[in-house]
Amino acid sequence: MKRSRLTVNRRRRRGSFILAFLFCIVLPLLAIYIGLNITERFVLPALNTEDVLDELGLEGEGENDDVTSPVAESPEPQESPIGDVTLVGEINPFSIYTIQIASLSDKENLDRLISQLNQNKKSYIAYQIDNSYKVYALGYTKRAYIEASLTSLRETFSDAYISEMHLPIREVMAGEEDHSTVDGIVMAINELIDNVDQQSEEWYIFFQKEGDLTNYIELLKKQQTILGALKDGIDKVGDIKGLPDKMAIDKMIHYQDSNINKSLELLEGAAEIEEYRLYSLYLDSLFRIVEVIK
Repeated sequence: MKRSRLTVNRRRRRGSFILAFLFCIVLPLLAIYIGLNITERFVLPALNTEDVLDELGLEGEGENDDVTSPVAESPEPQESPIGDVTLVGEINPFSIYTIQIASLSDKENLDRLISQLNQNKKSYIAYQIDNSYKVYALGYTKRAYIEASLTSLRETFSDAYISEMHLPIREVMAGEEDHSTVDGIVMAINELIDNVDQQSEEWYIFFQKEGDLTNYIELLKKQQTILGALKDGIDKVGDIKGLPDKMAIDKMIHYQDSNINKSLELLEGAAEIEEYRLYSLYLDSLFRIVEVIK
């Protein structure tokens, strides 16, 4: 009789252990795995409108020059004051795919991570979104490029995941007097989108050890020419329906031009290319386009 009770008790304890293991370990891990996959596929990051460099005091020359910040959010453009407006053209759709490696609510933790990334010569870009700091390590215009790097990044940052942002076609309207100038602006923005898409491909090829950055230098110089044409165009018009805010475009041009100059200095003046700094500058230019045309 005692043996039967002992056997029953053992079975009950074993069953309790199995249930506890199932509910306390297996199911939570399964939920985390499912949540990460849902986040990776469907949750899109909302880019912040505040300047992280201003928040962190990282503006200016120094080790953290490649830590950049978003352009201030563009207010909704107003309709042109010139009576009737008609369709001039369309700003092409634009998508970016990034790998987020950290989301931090504490500035000191962000500073430590930035220091670690700089010491290990890893590229990154940091943004403040709501009350947290998002840190991205990679960014491309095609998802296939980003997927190839996710596994290796997770070896260091286990919570790393892919996030996406898709910007649809944007119609631009203007009065007859502005049609020619606005058409040139739209063309310049579309050329800028195409240029950064080519830069994305060049970086992917470079990281796959299948090429160098010779073509990238030419793309940077072409980008600078496009920015000049864009600057000339927006200086000639007022607020145009469908175009981003002029101040936001001006700010993007300023920072992208600065990024290009620093990149060319790194590419043409150094015995050894600091690719992590170059790529961080590219990430900044990529995100600034998104901030302007979103």
